[in-house]
Amino acid sequence: LPVFDLEPKFSLTILNDTNEVDPAKKILEFKGPMNALNRANLDPDNLTITSKVQAEINYANGEWFLKNKSQLGTTFILVDKPMKISRGDIIVLGNKRFLFDEPGT
Repeated sequence: LPVFDLEPKFSLTILNDTNEVDPAKKILEFKGPMNALNRANLDPDNLTITSKVQAEINYANGEWFLKNKSQLGTTFILVDKPMKISRGDIIVLGNKRFLFDEPGT
């Protein structure tokens, strides 16, 4: 029997100032139902993204949700409760834009 990877996964692609894919940056791959986002796993040299947890992306009931964890409220869409996100949404953390994607959609 083939082994299927049922673990939820998504990717974030760094965009440039005109919302186009930045070819100099790699696609960031994430797995699992809960992923904390911060400078270390997004853009290590970017001081506009906090070193603490700035946001979380969680998977529940077949959908992805973005939760702002920044003390300064610098995760946009500015949210104070979990927000459903889907393929093609753009998340702004610090001064960077990230294109959300998930395989198979």
